[in-house]
Amino acid sequence: MPEFVCDTSTVAELSACFSCLTKAQRDVVKTYLLAVIAGGSLDPATLMADAACFQCLTPRQLQLLEPYLMCIISGGVVPPAPGGDCVNVEGAGDPSVTPDFIGQIYKDTATGNLWRANSLTAGDWTLEVVANQITFASGTLTGDWYPMAGLPTPGPGGITNFILSGLTTVAVGAHLDCGDFQDATLLSFPNLVNCLGRIDIDNNAALTTLDLSSLVTIGDSGYIPIASGCPLLSSINLDSFQTLSDNAGLDVGDLPAQTALSLPSFSTMGNGSYLTIYSLPITSLDLSSLTSVDTNASIVIEFNTGLTNISIPNVVFGGPCTVDFSDNALLNTTVNQVFARAVASPLFTGGGFIKVEGGTNAGPTGQGVTDKNTMVARGVTVTTN
Repeated sequence: MPEFVCDTSTVAELSACFSCLTKAQRDVVKTYLLAVIAGGSLDPATLMADAACFQCLTPRQLQLLEPYLMCIISGGVVPPAPGGDCVNVEGAGDPSVTPDFIGQIYKDTATGNLWRANSLTAGDWTLEVVANQITFASGTLTGDWYPMAGLPTPGPGGITNFILSGLTTVAVGAHLDCGDFQDATLLSFPNLVNCLGRIDIDNNAALTTLDLSSLVTIGDSGYIPIASGCPLLSSINLDSFQTLSDNAGLDVGDLPAQTALSLPSFSTMGNGSYLTIYSLPITSLDLSSLTSVDTNASIVIEFNTGLTNISIPNVVFGGPCTVDFSDNALLNTTVNQVFARAVASPLFTGGGFIKVEGGTNAGPTGQGVTDKNTMVARGVTVTTN
């Protein structure tokens, strides 16, 4: 096979070959290609072991790696990177140059604006960063989107606002990863109503404000973790949030500046859904709007060492569930209320769990002791201080 150079046009053409493969097929092909390039073993056992390497790569790294692997296995060679940078280009003014590859970033040195290449046609660039701020209008997100993919990291420096003003729905199977905006102080989804996929919010060192004020539903198997790597995050707006559908989840935790959390409209948890709130410096949590918790749902509120009160006066459990309020500083009024609401839910029986032990939680008192014994008699696993 004649040798050819893996220039950007060749790489772009060959990268399309990956689009028709399943994920499992791509993992096998990529592992084989890496072994060929590195001159390594091609026996199946070694390839299976090496395939794990791809689990450690970021989506951006995979996006850059796949076409080069395909190009090399087809007989090409990787050309030297001009000036040591084969990814991004820059110049004064709007870009009129021909992109080297789809997704390439162009920086206007006069304004700091960033553009991304749509094709290999001269001048075909989309403005993504204006005056060091990002505004995206995406409609319905249907695939995986990592806004930082291909952009300078950490950063790009100076971007303080990340606003998806047109996003209304994250579709089933879609994934929006909002991480690594090292200078962003605001993440805003002002019109997002439904999350049927996944939104990750983490590793934003300067983030102080998260706006999810229009979010109503996390749909079946949807998931939003708001956790870790956001040490300054102190304001989360979930004022319209109502429903966790079947097997859906919301995590809020490990946020040292989040001294208060409000879920004023949260009312419904579907079968197998889960709410997890942990390691926050909060002292109280009002879940008085929560009325319906279906079978196998989990409410886990733990490791909040200053949390003395959780209010769930109206909840009815529709079957065996998990209520884990361990390792807090709960007063006996909260502990007693947990057992009272469980007793008031006749379908909360064997297979369920109530955990209010650990930390400095109080034990049940008075009627709370009687209600605890009632739940034990129903076959529920109960642990208290």
